[in-house]
Amino acid sequence: MDTRPFLGQPDIGIKFTAIFVCGSLFYLYRDDIRYDSRLAVLAGSGLIVLMFSSLLAEAAVAILGGYVLFWFAFNVRSPTLAGIGHKVDLSYGMYLYAWPVQKLLIWLNPGISPWLAFIETTAIAGLLAFGSWRLVEKPFLSLKAVFVPAMITSSQKMQ
Repeated sequence: MDTRPFLGQPDIGIKFTAIFVCGSLFYLYRDDIRYDSRLAVLAGSGLIVLMFSSLLAEAAVAILGGYVLFWFAFNVRSPTLAGIGHKVDLSYGMYLYAWPVQKLLIWLNPGISPWLAFIETTAIAGLLAFGSWRLVEKPFLSLKAVFVPAMITSSQKMQ
């Protein structure tokens, strides 16, 4: 009996669970992990080397890539990076549209290279995210100014 309709693909589920657990461990031990630039260079170098191993690449991305990502997030201060998303916030739209766009691209072209899929997904999802920001998110966020003061005033009256 084929269990895929009920269980999906267990091997993929195990991989995603392992990556989730790795991120959870980064959070759990956040006070004990030292994010040092020398360790980030070492982790980045190890990541590059291990990306050529089909057995170790995924674990390297989760562990070493996670370390480099968190080091970058906690230590690199850039006004240019800080300014991204200041006026246009594409984050939710990218989160929302990237996966379906990528799945569609792979479905339409099963032999697409991962790099081309990444580039095309980023461009298409970025356009959709911009449209979503302009047509849906920004107009609804502007409504917050209308409703929030009213909610604050009514809660103060209740006290």
